[in-house]
Amino acid sequence: MFQPTHLDQKHCSTDCFAASRVTVPMKDCEVCGDPFKAINQASRPSRWCSPACSDTGRKAEAPWRACLECGEPFQSRVPHASFCCKGHSGRYTKRARDKAKREAKKEAGPPIQKLFDEAA
Repeated sequence: MFQPTHLDQKHCSTDCFAASRVTVPMKDCEVCGDPFKAINQASRPSRWCSPACSDTGRKAEAPWRACLECGEPFQSRVPHASFCCKGHSGRYTKRARDKAKREAKKEAGPPIQKLFDEAA
């Protein structure tokens, strides 16, 4: 029977300590349910058995949003995504930039040359 020699002793020998470090717990995949060896990290415990199940699981967790350009619903793992594709992002940005330029021209008033022509 194991009796610790000091308060924080958890293993009877270095061999038992090494064996405890090698043991990897089995866990069921959250997507397919297959058992797998869970390689746990303190910050991110394993949840899926393969990259394919990981992609499926992460996609299922991504919230649905409406694209600002076309209004179609889409899913993205990026928390601040606003567009369903790069093309819609570029089109929306170009339109907003052109609108800002038109408004800046209106605020600037007529060109200088027109002012000189009117004064003469």
